[in-house]
Amino acid sequence: MKYIVLGFVATVLLSACTHNNGDIGIWFGTWHVSKIARVVDGEPVQGYEGHHFMQFQSGVVRVVATDSLHNFEQSFGMWDDKSEGLLHVYFPDDDQFVCTMPGIERDNVFTIEESGADRVILSHAGRPDETALRYWLVKQY
Repeated sequence: MKYIVLGFVATVLLSACTHNNGDIGIWFGTWHVSKIARVVDGEPVQGYEGHHFMQFQSGVVRVVATDSLHNFEQSFGMWDDKSEGLLHVYFPDDDQFVCTMPGIERDNVFTIEESGADRVILSHAGRPDETALRYWLVKQY
């Protein structure tokens, strides 16, 4: 019986998610970009069908788009939220930026309008109103 308990404890202690470089708070994991709308009038972006996801781990972000046949495109970049209330997402490598998510450029700063364990609302910071977008993210896992 002692060995069963030790085996169980070892299994629990040795199995964990990979939070490289420590805990990154709510951002860790996969977020579905469920809706994108214009900040100026709240109108949804035409043609956006909810096929984009953002994945955060350590200082790396992956933006991926899928289709109904499970084809995908992906972009790898960096992120940080060191400035209070802001999220910085940028893609420093030319060959890693193929992102088709509306409004995403090589260097992006977002205002974190709302944040919780399973929902986040972001909007472009410092952009003219006519080009600024708002993003609704829902935590997947």
